[in-house]
Amino acid sequence: MAFKARHRHISEILPGIFIACFVCMMIFQASAMGAYVIAYLMAVVFEIIDIRKTLHVAVLLALNWLTVVQPFVWVYIKQPAYTSLSMFINPAYLFEYILQILNVLCFFWVLRETYRKVVFSENIGVA
Repeated sequence: MAFKARHRHISEILPGIFIACFVCMMIFQASAMGAYVIAYLMAVVFEIIDIRKTLHVAVLLALNWLTVVQPFVWVYIKQPAYTSLSMFINPAYLFEYILQILNVLCFFWVLRETYRKVVFSENIGVA
């Protein structure tokens, strides 16, 4: 992403690169999402999210809701380690796993929007 945007000024791409690094860390590393999302959520809100677009606001709200609810549900159902597909017969396990998938999809969406902003945006803004 940084290589593709190398022709742009650092002040235009640095927030996006920062967001992309944290999002990738959260997707590919097992971590406490709530603890790390707080580190870059304000940058997402002011750099990536367009509050005039309903989808952007919906994904932001979903990400916030999932970041709070999914860990609570996981702890409430005794922190299962999914070792076989037969575990999904239990509706609570299936629900929690779907929440995890939705959470990761929200992070991929943020990463995609960040990529669009860093690589394709021609807007010159003053921070």
